[in-house]
Amino acid sequence: MTIAIATFFLSTVHAQEQELRDPLKWPFSKTSIWNMPIHNDAVLVPANIQAKKAWAIGPTEDEDVIILTPDAPLIDMYKQGWASDKRCVNLGTWADKLPVPTNLIVKKGGTPNHSAAILMPDGETFYQTQPFDKCAVGSVAYTMYKYPSVNMYSEGVEGAHGGSALSSIGGTVRLGEVVPGGEIRHTIKINLYAKTDLYYRSNDPDGKPGYRWPALRADGYASSTRYAGTNPALKMGALLALPADFDIEGLSTEPAKIFARAFMNYGAYVVDDTAWDVWAIPTEKGSEGSVLSEFSSVWGYPFVNKDKNHPWSKDMQNILLSLHVVDNNSPGTIGGGPTYDWENRRAPMAPDFITRADSVTGVNVTPTELLLAIGANSQLTATVKPNHATRKEVSWSSSNESVATVDTNGLVQAIAEGTAIITATTQQNNLSASSTVNVTLYGDHTPVPAKIEAEDYSDMKGVQTEFTADAGGGLNVGYIEKGDWVDYQIFVPEAGLYDIDIRISSPNSSRQLQILVDSEILATVDVPNTGGWQIWKTVTSKVTLPQGIQTLRILSSNGTGYNYNLNWLEIKNADTTTGTLSAKVADEAKIRVYPNPVNGDKFIIQTEGINALFDVRIFNLSGALVYASYRNNFNQIELPAKVLGKAGIYAIEVNSSGRVFTEKIINQ
Repeated sequence: MTIAIATFFLSTVHAQEQELRDPLKWPFSKTSIWNMPIHNDAVLVPANIQAKKAWAIGPTEDEDVIILTPDAPLIDMYKQGWASDKRCVNLGTWADKLPVPTNLIVKKGGTPNHSAAILMPDGETFYQTQPFDKCAVGSVAYTMYKYPSVNMYSEGVEGAHGGSALSSIGGTVRLGEVVPGGEIRHTIKINLYAKTDLYYRSNDPDGKPGYRWPALRADGYASSTRYAGTNPALKMGALLALPADFDIEGLSTEPAKIFARAFMNYGAYVVDDTAWDVWAIPTEKGSEGSVLSEFSSVWGYPFVNKDKNHPWSKDMQNILLSLHVVDNNSPGTIGGGPTYDWENRRAPMAPDFITRADSVTGVNVTPTELLLAIGANSQLTATVKPNHATRKEVSWSSSNESVATVDTNGLVQAIAEGTAIITATTQQNNLSASSTVNVTLYGDHTPVPAKIEAEDYSDMKGVQTEFTADAGGGLNVGYIEKGDWVDYQIFVPEAGLYDIDIRISSPNSSRQLQILVDSEILATVDVPNTGGWQIWKTVTSKVTLPQGIQTLRILSSNGTGYNYNLNWLEIKNADTTTGTLSAKVADEAKIRVYPNPVNGDKFIIQTEGINALFDVRIFNLSGALVYASYRNNFNQIELPAKVLGKAGIYAIEVNSSGRVFTEKIINQ
């Protein structure tokens, strides 16, 4: 623990006797609400906070998850619920990917707030979300709500404390602050029991019922019964401070004195409702460690202390009951005095930031792996660090251009089956990072015929997932309004007519959906009124699909409100009793190929009903000709399997007097 403490204090360094600060440990501008000391002209009114009657009179825990590993692997983040049995349960997928150490676990029973700030790959932006959980080594991340991201050099007001929408990292008690010899040199945060402490008036003259600046809101459930405090000055977002004459030295525990100095010099913003009769101080937990663990290690007793007679508990209750509201705190008077007045304050202003060189220090390429189908393309992104580097140019290269090429902007084109390493190299300092590109016949596209679960979309607009009551259970896609859509990446081995079965439910009438491929409308389908949101029917539409990799879209094309739910879709070869395959003709002439799949050293092409010379051509799925013979007059051709080359799917074309017959063949 000594090392961690030393690391923190070394983050504030001296250069030519001028103190500087590290924005990772002490973020945001000098004039941020999280850094402005209390002004000597602050108007203090007693907060009249009620003594807490639950099992602890001192502070309870509210851990802010702070992850400072911008170079960590990017992991997926899934949507979870708030209830304890919905934590780490996949209720949908966010599009975001976050740099989080694979061995980090953020998990706790119950329903912790877990407001999170995650440093993104640019090394400057904090991604903010709540409640953040990561329940196992190597697992994905889970959360429920996303909030605006902030730059570490900005004012940093907004964030993921749900009761106030204030910062996830500003005001958090950090590692190395509450230790022997430590100090808190910034504003902190506090959670109170709204039912006894926070004031609410629905027709508040300032138009902010239950909250005040800088809070952006109160809890969604705020009302005169849930916010039942009697002090009009004490609302969500209030700045609390100890009066200047509070007897800090009269406290009996050293950590309480550290907090008392912070409350006196900088104050604390009310950011959340504890929702029961306790109070809390948000503290750091994450990639660097935990303040709660550090506290118990260095002081020998827990931060959250159930012993109401413990000196720490009594000291902290004394502080709580002595707090006042800075009633003249406002954008122009942060801390209770003119924001421009940096001198007349209880503590010095925050020092300048450490000056960081503009030279390139690293580069990341995302994604780090690609699985592409032959003929597909995908964009790679190179992120040069630090964000403020003056020369961010990179050059791109491929280790095997016969498999995949890359252009000057990082766009990868898949050429043939195999593996290629795509590398971005910075022009300054010659630093590099790579992505592994694997090219297969159909990549990560689903080959059809296939059944696809609705929630396995590659992209979407506006929809959410939920548990389904349909046979087989799992999830369905719902909350689908007009204009919402889901995309699926498919591989069509043979162009032609296909049936698409769509498993659907809706209590509405006169609703429609459209089936599109690469933005072209293939079919408009009437959605039946099935009698309820979880009463399911299957509808079928015939569509003609082109050969190759495609993006299949299901679009909600009309209606108001929520229109229907989707559980799955199944793409099948068409029932030819009601449709005509594009590869067939109206007479009895046809071709047969056997054995199919080819699993030996030869295969046979047999013609029936063709009474003229014919040409035979065989193509692979990239369209390249692999075999041809012309002006054949036999009704059977035997060919060695080696003409097909490697394993895969091929198309055989027979042309006789302008009539074209095609057949798919699989070489194993």
